[in-house]
Amino acid sequence: HSVAQAQVEGWSEAVHPDDRAMSNTIFRRAVDAGLRFQLEHRFRRHDGAFRWFQTRGEPLHDKAGRIIEWFGSSTDVDDQMRAQETLLRANEMLELRVAERTVELQNALNALEIETAVRGQAEESLRQSQKMDALGRLTGGISHDFNNLLTGIIGSLDLMTARISQGRTRELNRYIDMARDAADRAAALTQRLLAFSRQQTLDPKS
Repeated sequence: HSVAQAQVEGWSEAVHPDDRAMSNTIFRRAVDAGLRFQLEHRFRRHDGAFRWFQTRGEPLHDKAGRIIEWFGSSTDVDDQMRAQETLLRANEMLELRVAERTVELQNALNALEIETAVRGQAEESLRQSQKMDALGRLTGGISHDFNNLLTGIIGSLDLMTARISQGRTRELNRYIDMARDAADRAAALTQRLLAFSRQQTLDPKS
């Protein structure tokens, strides 16, 4: 623009169309308030290319306080603005990648938690199945132990019956204690078997 073309608000014709409304608004506010202004916008050069400029304006007042002229400058800040824009885009891209990666990691974590839960259920089912299988395999050996306990109880009862028929009752307490001890051991064995089959915590003893 020539000096004549830049008078009043003619300078705004050289502002990029996308920045023109913003520039005019800031300038009109400064005019109405009689205050200095500063803004960044794109100006068209003599070759038609647009570059970023930082424009500052300072009003000159007459004695009555009216603005009679504006003094200002426009500094080429295109390199800084484009560098800032590049940095902003890089930051936006980084934030986008971080957000995407966060979603991927959260999905992977959710999948891992589900897999862990399923595996835990499968392992628990397997352990219970192995328990029951072991219980079945132990039945033969346990039945032998149980029969020994029953033999002690039945034998004590037979001896008490024989002693009673002979009138020898002084030894009955001894056979009663033997029968009760065998019965207690049988009950304890049964309790351990029930605890094992019902997944209760066992209290192993020698």
